[in-house]
Amino acid sequence: MSGDIATDPDTVWPYVREPAKIRRWFGWHDDGIDEEIRGLFVADAHVTESGELGFCPGRVRALTWKGGDLLTVSPVARRPTHRARTRS
Repeated sequence: MSGDIATDPDTVWPYVREPAKIRRWFGWHDDGIDEEIRGLFVADAHVTESGELGFCPGRVRALTWKGGDLLTVSPVARRPTHRARTRS
């Protein structure tokens, strides 16, 4: 699954790294939600960053988990159409 968010990556990144901001969009209201967020997005996630891409400026940041899940936050070159392809 992929999607474009109409803001820059530096604005998006804290919403997948900072527990107080993650809580705004993540899941449900539960007594253990804060601990779950810290576990999933802080303790269990491995952060990587790369330099600028050739087709647009900005860093590519990613969170990876032991099971192979991957979440990336990257700039999108300004173009009229966004296309995504997924292979299984």
